[in-house]
Amino acid sequence: MNYKEVELYYEPRTLCQSKYDWPEEEPEMSDFESAFLCGLIKRKRPHKIVEVGIAAGGTTAIILKCIELLVMEQECEMFSVDISECFYRGEGERSGYLADELLNQRGSHFKHTFLLGKLLPEVIDRIGNDIDFVIFDTIHAMPGEILDFLAIYPYMKPGATVVLHDIAVSHYNRPSLFAYSNQILLRCVVGDKYFMYDESRPLKYPNIGAFDMNDNTDQSISDVFHALTINWRYRLAPTSFEIYGNHFERHYGKEAATLFTTIYEMQEHTYRMMFGTYLGKIAKT
Repeated sequence: MNYKEVELYYEPRTLCQSKYDWPEEEPEMSDFESAFLCGLIKRKRPHKIVEVGIAAGGTTAIILKCIELLVMEQECEMFSVDISECFYRGEGERSGYLADELLNQRGSHFKHTFLLGKLLPEVIDRIGNDIDFVIFDTIHAMPGEILDFLAIYPYMKPGATVVLHDIAVSHYNRPSLFAYSNQILLRCVVGDKYFMYDESRPLKYPNIGAFDMNDNTDQSISDVFHALTINWRYRLAPTSFEIYGNHFERHYGKEAATLFTTIYEMQEHTYRMMFGTYLGKIAKT
């Protein structure tokens, strides 16, 4: 199979874990997954990184340490985006709080910005164009990262790299049975794919993958839109639908916005068809 591999780079994570007292479940990436991500950063040396999905910020800190080790602080700008202002498993801590110690260290020259409490289309203009490295690690359930990839795609440089975490978590974690949006995205987009077996996992199938966009990526964007027809795990709030819809019309045109509206209405119809009678009974009790 025609997949690329990357030299794994473990040092950033090792140094973070030796220096900082993190909770037991942080970072949420495994050693292999962090090394895969940092290996790509080392290989690509990006100038503008966007991380979508922060959690406690363990991976954020590892990326920043990687930037520091590669002496890229002056040439690389990073944005960390999360719709949640607070760590979803925490007790009131801010999303990304584990990265604060590294960011606040004496003499730090990191060009880093947290953008919290907003959808990606609401902050993408602040981030701007020429994005050359993206990490998606959010909800993993449909429509999830597919929506956000479509939102960020017009702002990305040709040849940009996209890293997708939890591509196989639906098979490794029972509560994550429906967490397969990143696997769908990885297989839908035409690009130069990175795939490496993870010997630390019993089944060896990796939980992280990536692709570089190429000259043919544009041709697959309509397929990515149509991938949104796969049944959604959660309902998109009307305000969120409007934000994404307006963003898609602005960057992809009326036809794409109309398709998105059709898909949204279809998902709403399916939800009512599957759960409407049940919810009606609940309301009467």
